[in-house]
Amino acid sequence: MNKPEASTPSREGLPKGETPHPNLTSAEIRSIYGGTAVSAPLVRASPNHVPNPVTATSSLGATNTENWSTALQNLLDQPPSVLPQRLLLGGFAFCMVCGVWATFGQIDEVGKATGKLVPKGEVYKIHPIESGKVAKIAVKEGESVTAGQVLVELDTKLGATEVERLEQLINADQIKLIQMQGLIENISQEAQTRQQIAKADIDGQQAAIDQAQTKVTALREQLIQHQQA
Repeated sequence: MNKPEASTPSREGLPKGETPHPNLTSAEIRSIYGGTAVSAPLVRASPNHVPNPVTATSSLGATNTENWSTALQNLLDQPPSVLPQRLLLGGFAFCMVCGVWATFGQIDEVGKATGKLVPKGEVYKIHPIESGKVAKIAVKEGESVTAGQVLVELDTKLGATEVERLEQLINADQIKLIQMQGLIENISQEAQTRQQIAKADIDGQQAAIDQAQTKVTALREQLIQHQQA
C-alpha cells in the first residue's frame, strides 16, 4: 500500500502546487531566465528510489543553461577585458622608467648671478684715434700682438653718415661758388660795358674839345688878320 505523497512547501517565485528541485535556492531560481522562475519537473518520492545526485545536477545544469536569456549568454561568452590589465602594466612600466631616470639621470642646473670682471695682471688702456663703436675684435684674450697689428675694427656706419653729411655740405658750397662766379662774370661784363661806354663818352668829349680848340685857333688868326689890316 502506497503512502500519500508529501507536499513540499512552495518557494518564492514558483506557482503554488509545484515542487522545485531540492538542490536550488530561492536566489538561483530568481536568476534563471532573466528573473522569471521556471518550474522544475515534479519529482515524486519513492521509498525504494534513491536519486543519483550527479545525474540530477548534470541534467539541471543543462536545462538552466538553455533557459538563460540571450543577453546573459552573450555576456558570459565575451572574453574578459584586457584594458585594465594593460593600463596597470603601462603604469608600472612608466613608474619604472621614471625611477631609473631619477636615479641615474643628470639635470643641468643653470644659475644666474651678478658680478664684476677684474683683470689679472697689468692693465693696458687702449685709446682709439677716432671715437666710435667697436664692430669686431680681431684678437682673443691672452693672444700676443705685434706693433701695427689691427686689434679692433670700428663700426663704419657713423663714419659713413659723417662723410655723407660732409659731401652734402661740399655740394652746397660748390653750388654757391658757381652762383658767385656767375655773379662776378655778370658784374665784370657790366663793368666792361660801362667802361667802354665811358671811354666812348670821353673820346666824344675829347673830340668836341679838340674841335673847339681848332675853332678858337682859327678865330684868333682871323682876329689878328683884321687887326693888321
